[in-house]
Amino acid sequence: MNNHIVFAVSFILSFVNFMIFYSYPFKLEELGIENGVVGLIVGGATVLTLIMRLVSGVLIDRIRPRWALFITAFLYCGSLLLINFNWVSSVIMGRLAQGALLGGMSTLLMYYSIAFSNNAVEKSKNVSMITFFNVLPTCLAPFVALKITQTWGGGSVSLAGLVLFLTCLLFTFVLDIQQNSVDVPSAADRTLPPKGITHVIADQNIRTAVIILALVYVISGTTVTFLPFFLIKKGMKDPSWYFLAFTICMMLPRLFLNKYLPKDSRFPTQILTVCVASAIFGTFSNYLLAGSSLVYIGAVFCGAALGLIYPAVMSYVVCSVDQPLVGTSSSVVAASADIGVIASNVGLGIASVAFGEDTAMILPISTSCIALAFIISRVWAQNSIQKEASL
Repeated sequence: MNNHIVFAVSFILSFVNFMIFYSYPFKLEELGIENGVVGLIVGGATVLTLIMRLVSGVLIDRIRPRWALFITAFLYCGSLLLINFNWVSSVIMGRLAQGALLGGMSTLLMYYSIAFSNNAVEKSKNVSMITFFNVLPTCLAPFVALKITQTWGGGSVSLAGLVLFLTCLLFTFVLDIQQNSVDVPSAADRTLPPKGITHVIADQNIRTAVIILALVYVISGTTVTFLPFFLIKKGMKDPSWYFLAFTICMMLPRLFLNKYLPKDSRFPTQILTVCVASAIFGTFSNYLLAGSSLVYIGAVFCGAALGLIYPAVMSYVVCSVDQPLVGTSSSVVAASADIGVIASNVGLGIASVAFGEDTAMILPISTSCIALAFIISRVWAQNSIQKEASL
């Protein structure tokens, strides 16, 4: 499997998705739709992304559908085309369809990057690289989308995204040809017992790892949705530099620390402890230092925590399960991160209305501390088992 093409498709998919994400409110504004409705549509699309991650992961392990990636990319182009029409119903349906197809396509790309790896070391490296290319557009796509919107209007961003994404059709065609020529064990094989999501999360160590990931990923939803207004309220005139530092610190660990990612089924206590400690320090810095220039410490540590914990948990999980469950296991990890983002948006929305924004920003601190408690409990349990075995 040509992983360079997988990485290229992953980059374009992420780039187009972020472009639409930032320009979509302007598109609906041109059609006279209020911001409250926009939030409901985007929230619905996010839920569909979460659902389709899990569904596509299970399906690809069980039936290995032929031409799945190319068909999904073709339908994704169709969703972009719907967004380009100047009909309210079309624009809404296109955005919801895009959310669902994003979940399916991202899961397929992760599957292609690791299912054909020769060993755990190669798996770990590919996880690091594909997550790097997923996050790389966060630095450039918002800038490009907003510039296009200011110059030609919100609708022109979706047109640019459609033209750009047509390149993916060719790439996915090549990838599916390669996939069809390689035989990979599947959960659908009669010699293997039927397994699925419940089998993946039945392992207590895996279950603990994905819970920790969801708890830490509350920071992601906080940063994107609530932190800009919080920083401005505290006196920061231009928060864009904060988010530039944040995204850079998300990318660098995925690029340079791939050799430290888990490569076997041993619970990754050390790397998860580093991630969670960084998350706690970063969220405390955001809360306590928001009124000073030292708040950039929060950007560095929160970015590093998110940049490292996702590939770390993904590598650990896919290296711990059987090869026929690669798709299911990768979708479970991605879904846990989505749950953290959704929970943060819902939880912070409720907390900010009920108790104010200052109190709401305590939520990511609390969830990071809970994640640390999970690590401590897992270490305690492992030490107890070792002591009993030595008696």
